[in-house]
Amino acid sequence: MVDADDDDVASPCVSVCKMAAIASSPDALCAGCLRTIEEIAGWGSASATQKRLIWGEIAKRRLRLKGHTRA
Repeated sequence: MVDADDDDVASPCVSVCKMAAIASSPDALCAGCLRTIEEIAGWGSASATQKRLIWGEIAKRRLRLKGHTRA
């Protein structure tokens, strides 16, 4: 199935692949791109829409980690 808005969505990977100490936790994030292991593993087969949603989650995580918002 082709996504209706199927265009290239850049990967958030910055080649700093380091998962949190509790990597088995579903909430563990990569220190470089702030994605979960599920998001990283599924990136290649994700639709453009799904990739944009992941980018949105990354933006929220960045804000939370910087202390601008609370979860």
